[in-house]
Amino acid sequence: MKKKKVKEFKPYDAPLIVRPEMIIEDMLRLILEYPNKHHLCVVDENDKLIGLISRKRIFRAVFSHHVPADSRLHELYALLTCETANDLLTRNIITISETDDIDKAISAMIKEDLSELPITNNQGQVIGFLTSEMLLEAKIKDFLKKRS
Repeated sequence: MKKKKVKEFKPYDAPLIVRPEMIIEDMLRLILEYPNKHHLCVVDENDKLIGLISRKRIFRAVFSHHVPADSRLHELYALLTCETANDLLTRNIITISETDDIDKAISAMIKEDLSELPITNNQGQVIGFLTSEMLLEAKIKDFLKKRS
């Protein structure tokens, strides 16, 4: 897949967009409505991506009373007191752009143990996700081309 750009992997996996003030109950409804989505994209008033919330993080927040007491205290406190998307989001996220080399995306996914990366435009707005499934599908197509 050398020399390919991210934009060659369209159509992207569509993002689930939420606002920082969305409450947990509404986030739960959304992820149950879209069971194949792994993240919620939290955007500001300009639709700029400000953070991600994983399904796992929502699960941990909803069932925070099951989090072991020996967990880091600040993590446990955050889970017990969260009410909105803003309380749950992860701000330090890795993103890619459509013009990035696909090898950069793959390297980031491997290094950070990610199954998908948000793709943002020049304004920082999320336009979709590049997923490991998309990359594996492209790779198998490459294998089949070489065989024929």
